[in-house]
Amino acid sequence: MIFGPDILAGPAAALILASTQMSCKVTEAPAITMKVITDDIHYDYTRSAADLTRVQTDTINPFPKGSDSVTGGLREDHPTILSEMQWSVRYSDRGPACMFFKTIDVTIHLKPTIYLAREFNQGQCRDAVLGHERQHIKVDREVMNKYAAIVGAGLQHTVNSVGALGPFDIKNKDAVKAQASGYVKKTLDVYEKQMAAELRQRQQAVDNIDEYKRIGTFCREIKVKK
Repeated sequence: MIFGPDILAGPAAALILASTQMSCKVTEAPAITMKVITDDIHYDYTRSAADLTRVQTDTINPFPKGSDSVTGGLREDHPTILSEMQWSVRYSDRGPACMFFKTIDVTIHLKPTIYLAREFNQGQCRDAVLGHERQHIKVDREVMNKYAAIVGAGLQHTVNSVGALGPFDIKNKDAVKAQASGYVKKTLDVYEKQMAAELRQRQQAVDNIDEYKRIGTFCREIKVKK
């Protein structure tokens, strides 16, 4: 598991009351939901090949440094991960309080865009470039769906490790909520970095030199200005 015994460490840990016999326990299992939403692909044919060639991408050009190459298409698809949380808080008037996660809802949202250079928007060249960029988006979707399950399991472990927070003075409720939210954010941050690393690796495999040469056979007659 990504977190050790120090998962409860942090400033808000000092808010927990030591001078009470009250015991805090989880009375209902938290509900964790993971959702992957993929928008339809948006296509942009307004850019020139020179414009796209200047764009910084997340993969490495497989051609040797200094070789003469231009970019006919690009895919842009930076996933966003949003989380919403609800808590159950139990307390008596002016007495100590207990809190635990009630629901955690996480949404991974993909908004893919494919840019096709104006010069390449014709015939078999167009089809080859668009097919290549759609392969990148297919990889995005595969990795997102894979990590939806992984993140869900990681969050379940986190909430199980946290359990019930308290007892604490009810006036400190917001601070304890912030601490609990931090556990979720830390979990998401760890997996988001893993996901990004796997995406780079998988996308680099799509941008191999044989694939670039294959597309070049359809686009070699295209004349572009640099």
